[in-house]
Amino acid sequence: MNRLGIAAIYTAATFLLLYAIFQGLFPDAYLEGTGLTPFKIASEYVVCSLFLLSAILFHLRREKMDQRVYVLLQLSLTAMILSELAFTFYVGVYDLSNTMGHYLKIVAFWFLYKALLETSIKDPYRTIFKRAQERDRELENLVSERSREIETLNRDFISLLENTTDYIYFKDKDQRFTAVSQTLASLTGHGHWKEMLGKHDLEVFPEETARIYYEEELPIMRSGEPLIGRQDPYISPEGERRWVSTSKWPIKDASGGVIGLFGISRDVTEIMRIEQERAENEALVLESREELQRIMDNCQVGLMYLKGGRVLFRGNNKLAEMFCYESPEAMQGVSMRELHLSEERFLEFGQQHYQALSNGTQIQVEYQLRKRDGTPFWCSLSGKALDPETPADLDKGVIWVLDDITSRKEMEEELRRSEEQFRTLFNVT
Repeated sequence: MNRLGIAAIYTAATFLLLYAIFQGLFPDAYLEGTGLTPFKIASEYVVCSLFLLSAILFHLRREKMDQRVYVLLQLSLTAMILSELAFTFYVGVYDLSNTMGHYLKIVAFWFLYKALLETSIKDPYRTIFKRAQERDRELENLVSERSREIETLNRDFISLLENTTDYIYFKDKDQRFTAVSQTLASLTGHGHWKEMLGKHDLEVFPEETARIYYEEELPIMRSGEPLIGRQDPYISPEGERRWVSTSKWPIKDASGGVIGLFGISRDVTEIMRIEQERAENEALVLESREELQRIMDNCQVGLMYLKGGRVLFRGNNKLAEMFCYESPEAMQGVSMRELHLSEERFLEFGQQHYQALSNGTQIQVEYQLRKRDGTPFWCSLSGKALDPETPADLDKGVIWVLDDITSRKEMEEELRRSEEQFRTLFNVT
């Protein structure tokens, strides 16, 4: 309810009360020769109760009140209660209790004057409730706390600038330094980082690199878009051309306008050198692989690389041709069981030759294997374990060189048969 509505209610109640009094509707409070009526006495007790309730409420809210105002108000309410109680005892209007009641009223209003009017006039900043003072103290505490936070941030920021190994810098909208790390100051020949404040890139760097830094910052100032991970050159105090990885971000005001920038640059010369060496090594490895592949593709003997339990890991074109496979890739993963004439022959070969391989011996053997379609043929096999340790771990790999000697074996068999026929003929003759 607004103040106007409250005032209207009080005005209406006042007029009703006055109307009741002048129309004789209001109960009598005093009778000549008899004294106070029960209505009057009861009314005084009700008023005393209201004053007592006010005193209790003030007491409950005393923490939010000025201490001096609180005491004066309680004294005023006490005097009011005693005054109303005094008004319940008199019979005649000139009785002592009636007189004391009015004197107590004067005392009560004097305390009320001291609490409200005098306090407000002499000290306008003191009010009944001390909320304003509390807010002042809260504000002071907040300012003090924020000041400590700013001091801490400033201390930490300066510590960062003076101890970091990175090149850190802040610039205003004119691209002049407002803060830099000591590392950057030392790089540019300044004794202390504060000596660089207010300077431009063109004043502290060689023109070649300063122009690069200046031009790469212009889009940041115009669009507010950051620059991330750019490789920039710089010149060391020894005159060596080195490289940094640079990232720069805009600094914006409350409305979003760019008012400066800050950046972090980190020396990556060694990283770039390592990456270059790695790229060169990878190129050499690739070239070596390509040369090895060309050798394998054009080699006129079969090459077999076994790993992990006598399983083909890699072979060449000649090997695929010998065993009637479409390509070396089609042979990958093939177990040697599939190339032996039988399971017994597979196990026998392993028992006879793989112990020698594990001892580091190079194996030379002529052995009969079978093609993909089951056709047997003779091979000359030469094998060696790749693991240089003794005993060698054959799962790490075994290299076999195979040559198809079927034609030679057939010629040898033909010669043997011819010799037997000749011997038979000679003996008969």
